[in-house]
Amino acid sequence: FDGPEYRIISFEMTLVKNGAIDTLRTNGHRMSYEMRDRVDNMPDGGVLQFDNIKYLTEGDTLIAPPLRVFLRRDSIKKF
Repeated sequence: FDGPEYRIISFEMTLVKNGAIDTLRTNGHRMSYEMRDRVDNMPDGGVLQFDNIKYLTEGDTLIAPPLRVFLRRDSIKKF
């Protein structure tokens, strides 16, 4: 990888369940155990959004654009 190095400082994960919006926050680059548990228990078709992704690169703290993930729990097909 020839691009600049960066380090994730913190991020938020927002999810919707039964019409209620819930936002969880964590420091560092890993999902918290609570975040992992919520994802594991989400139904098929659930939506996650990662926001306020703060990262450090070359001495500057920047915020990445939001990332939206749609969950699909199909069986994995091999080609």
